[in-house]
Amino acid sequence: MKDRSQILHRSLGKELQTAGYELVDFVAVPRHQERIQTFRNLEEILTDFESESSAGEYRTYLLQVRVKDSDEKKFQSKPMGSAQRPQTFQDGIYLANGKLNSDYLMSNARTLLKAKEYALARQIFEALLKNGDMTARSLEGIGSTFEGEGNLTEALKKYEESFVYQPLQETLEKHAGLLFRVGSFPQAAESYERGTKIKDISEEARIRFLALAGKSWSQAQNPAKAERCLKQLLDIVPHHTDALLDLGKLYFAQKRFADARDAFNRALRENSTNDVALFQLGLIALEQGEKERAHDFFAQSLRINLHQAKAIFNLVKTAYEIRQYDTAAEILTDYISCAPFNANLLYSLAGLQYHLNRRADALKSIAQIQMIQPDHSEAAKLKEIVERQPS
Repeated sequence: MKDRSQILHRSLGKELQTAGYELVDFVAVPRHQERIQTFRNLEEILTDFESESSAGEYRTYLLQVRVKDSDEKKFQSKPMGSAQRPQTFQDGIYLANGKLNSDYLMSNARTLLKAKEYALARQIFEALLKNGDMTARSLEGIGSTFEGEGNLTEALKKYEESFVYQPLQETLEKHAGLLFRVGSFPQAAESYERGTKIKDISEEARIRFLALAGKSWSQAQNPAKAERCLKQLLDIVPHHTDALLDLGKLYFAQKRFADARDAFNRALRENSTNDVALFQLGLIALEQGEKERAHDFFAQSLRINLHQAKAIFNLVKTAYEIRQYDTAAEILTDYISCAPFNANLLYSLAGLQYHLNRRADALKSIAQIQMIQPDHSEAAKLKEIVERQPS
């Protein structure tokens, strides 16, 4: 390799000198390395060139040299295997006609983006953009590099430019998703709704965009538009469980309890073990003063999915209010066994056990509290009450 470089350096230098030029520098790029490393090498070389070009008129050229078959023996001590074949011109940055190899560059830019080499990836996307190739995808790619770097304002700007140039589904999802992330919920909702009108969009994507538009409008405190999007979705898929749950929560927030109950019951008809729908029905019953029904819904929900802190709280609360302690004590014992230590939950359990006349269990729960929190005053008071309880 060293001999080859020296020959090329001398030959080019001589020819350029004859034509009135001076060969300032000549750097060989190593072969058979990762593409990311190749781009890093090129960036370093160009940076060095720029720092040395502060005075005088300079030109930088990128050459790709291929060894002729007849001269191969001059540079190799053994035959080149099929895995070591020279890189073809088609595989390079330029096509045989001298135009940029856009597909090749786009592929490498995506590889760099995935590797979080944002500056290098952006250089390639910008080169494609200047060349007028793949404009929409190049703008989207530039936006992705800015998003990766945390420059969300520039990212949103580039996504918007890309979508205006050509409405692509991938760009829309990035644009709307980023708007939602930064709390621009009305704009996110509008973007998702705009996505439903993309030409030739799949039904699956349209359904997803309507669902996300509904969530965004809900976050934007615009229930009317959220309801409209969710109903449009249900017109396409009448049994879409997530949409039914979202619609029910929307009605509940507006105190439209009859509509909310209908939506959650529809969700249960699709899946009788839907713990979210059961919990929400419990909240509706609680709002309407039906504490026993609320207690039963919370218990049903927790028997399906034990890991629901809000359901546990409401179950214990209603158990005390309706003076039915056994179910709550059973479920709370299971919950505590697989949850991090929580003195308040243990205190609630000890109280339930006391009301069930399970004196030994109540004292055991209190001892657990005092082992971790010796100064828990309420636990100490409860202990005195339990100890006075007849055996």
